[in-house]
Amino acid sequence: MSRQAQLAGFEVADATPRYSLFFALLPDDAIRARVDAAATAVEAGQPHGGRRLRPHRYHLTLRWLGTLPENCERELEVARGAAESACTAGIGAFKLPLDIAGGFASARVCWLGCHTVPTALHELRAALDDGLVRRGAAAGVRFGKGPALVPHVTVARDCRQVWTETAIDAPVPWHVDGFALVRSDIQRHHAHAVVGRWVLPD
Repeated sequence: MSRQAQLAGFEVADATPRYSLFFALLPDDAIRARVDAAATAVEAGQPHGGRRLRPHRYHLTLRWLGTLPENCERELEVARGAAESACTAGIGAFKLPLDIAGGFASARVCWLGCHTVPTALHELRAALDDGLVRRGAAAGVRFGKGPALVPHVTVARDCRQVWTETAIDAPVPWHVDGFALVRSDIQRHHAHAVVGRWVLPD
């Protein structure tokens, strides 16, 4: 806040980005280990020259909500409400086999993904989008439209050569039974904190 604004008695909100907020699918430790092993196998045939992520960072971004200032309680409340409403949409747990490897040259990342996207994953994303729009409008919070869903788990960054899309020899059979709201702290090297978890019924 400027000195002039303080003297004038105005309260100026600090809009400096502090957090990146997103809904994500978080694998358990067993799936993380299998993802790591599959990535190592692909890397042996397609060296990328990048930086492998540690398994505890593995996740599949379901819906990115944007960058937010430190005081973002209203946005968090809307996001939690959207998650709760999505859980009432009749979407159950589903299988998400990670059976292909690939990369995004523009982002210089390599990833594992799925050849055929489960219908339930699209339904979950759509339910979250609907909840964010409806609850955001009621609360005076507007989230930007999320990018198209391209399901993937990033396993390497800063790659000099991204992977050519290819089938994985040993697909990872991921059983998705819930999702999370994750807050990434931009000022602390993007340290992740789970600020909400929701269960999908089997």
